[in-house]
Amino acid sequence: MPNGTIAARAIPDFVPTMEDLRIGKSYRDLLLDPELARKGGLILVTGAAGSGKSHTAAALTTDYLRSGFSNYGLTYENPIEFQMEGFHGEGYLDQNNIPEGNYAYALSHCLRCFPANSRSVLFVGEILDSDAAIELCKVFLAGHLVVSTLHGGNIISAMQRLFSLAGAESNKAIREVIALSLRRVVHQELVRTAEGVRVRMQPLKVSVTAQQLIAQGMLQNLKDPIQVTESAMLKEPA
Repeated sequence: MPNGTIAARAIPDFVPTMEDLRIGKSYRDLLLDPELARKGGLILVTGAAGSGKSHTAAALTTDYLRSGFSNYGLTYENPIEFQMEGFHGEGYLDQNNIPEGNYAYALSHCLRCFPANSRSVLFVGEILDSDAAIELCKVFLAGHLVVSTLHGGNIISAMQRLFSLAGAESNKAIREVIALSLRRVVHQELVRTAEGVRVRMQPLKVSVTAQQLIAQGMLQNLKDPIQVTESAMLKEPA
């Protein structure tokens, strides 16, 4: 720092599971789905700064490997927040710290990194610029599972940010790509309870109705599919 002090970031030497993070079973089942690993698509974890988005996304990525649903993982991060390199169960994760401004370049080459015939998962640190958003669209369009984070006050505002970054507001083709590829969105915040800090989530399982709304750019109308997802999850064990 300019005054001679040092600013340091503490990086944990282990990766928590979603269960470690006290994420409810219904949310774990929603996000950790073998069908998603098989078909690919995009899972977005959204929230405000400091809401634990990266913790959840990292746990989700390594849980896919531990579960056997995916056998290879790749990360592009800036900065690296957890030491994830190596084996998780029988799945291997290759972790990469990408210099600022090089996300789009890295993403444009990542398809070459996936082993042939593998069920791969890609974790990308927060989507911050338009070039990265566009390159990311190409990855999940190719049938790979992508986990990423995005800043937003709720699901709809985060989707609006994704649209803005990808240039989807005025481009029907990009809206359709996002609609066809988006699988799950969870918005999260940290709340303090008598038992300690807990994660509170709002879910969206992207249905055919939600796909149509996204393709048409009618993001405000996603309130109904969000409520449908929440109602369905309330019937399941917490």
